[in-house]
Amino acid sequence: MNCRLFPSMALAGILAAVPSFGAIKIPLHQNDAAAAQIENAQLALNDATRQADRLLSMSRLQNLDFVTHAGHLTYLKQDVNRLGNALQKLENIPELSQWQKSAVDRIQKSGPILAARTTNAIARLNEERNPVFATGYRQDLQQIYSTAKSLN
Repeated sequence: MNCRLFPSMALAGILAAVPSFGAIKIPLHQNDAAAAQIENAQLALNDATRQADRLLSMSRLQNLDFVTHAGHLTYLKQDVNRLGNALQKLENIPELSQWQKSAVDRIQKSGPILAARTTNAIARLNEERNPVFATGYRQDLQQIYSTAKSLN
């Protein structure tokens, strides 16, 4: 009988020690909009990194054609554009905390490089149309992956 009572007694003791929600003052982020945009940027960056890794792996396979690569490059481009949109919104927020400023600075430095490399890969794929044997295309993908990974 005591075994059955012990868990409930322990739980009652824990609940008694926790103050009610009305007594807890939870400080809100100084800038929730900035935190949300940094989260959006991080999600876009994670997606771009995964997409670049996938494209790099696909570039080694001989059975995938131009259309498959073009489709995945489109997804990568969308991820990079999402990162750019988040950055643009962050730049319009007047007051950022120190860690938020640091995150924005990193994106400002590497984001345009990531966008330019993605544009280069798209242009090269359009020119060569054979990603398997295109060394330059694979190098573009490696640079995209490295840049995205460095931002993570």
